Amino acid sequence: MDFKMELAGKILYLYADHSPDMKQMMDNLNAYHITPVDKIGQAKFGKQIEYFLGAKRTEGFSDRSLEHYQMYLNIFSNYFKKKAEDITTNDIRTFISYCGTGRGMQNSSIQSVINVLRSFFGWLTLEEVIAKNPMLKIKSFKID
Repeated sequence: MDFKMELAGKILYLYADHSPDMKQMMDNLNAYHITPVDKIGQAKFGKQIEYFLGAKRTEGFSDRSLEHYQMYLNIFSNYFKKKAEDITTNDIRTFISYCGTGRGMQNSSIQSVINVLRSFFGWLTLEEVIAKNPMLKIKSFKID
């Protein structure tokens, strides 16, 4: 269903006693780009990943490194479905635990995830996208 039609239906329901003109309402709604709230943060997070990878490319990162960064960041963003600014240190700890138990990653791979997240959230902080870096309290993984 079109989100504008869904919103129009909800507005009509609210004004059931004296319904506004549907055509006029749709004309007004068509002037806006409307997406559901739960999709906004995810799209924004996806764009932030894209910009981050672009920045790393300009720093000379190899295609292979960028693929690994993208893979780990996509797993992370799909796990939470939150905006980057809403991610907490505890969220990251939960994700790191999930990498080991839920995904069966080896310690060296988990450390790679930590490094990618540290780089990403450091970049978001530097770019002033987020006010506080949630990775500051995350320690490196112990590798034998």
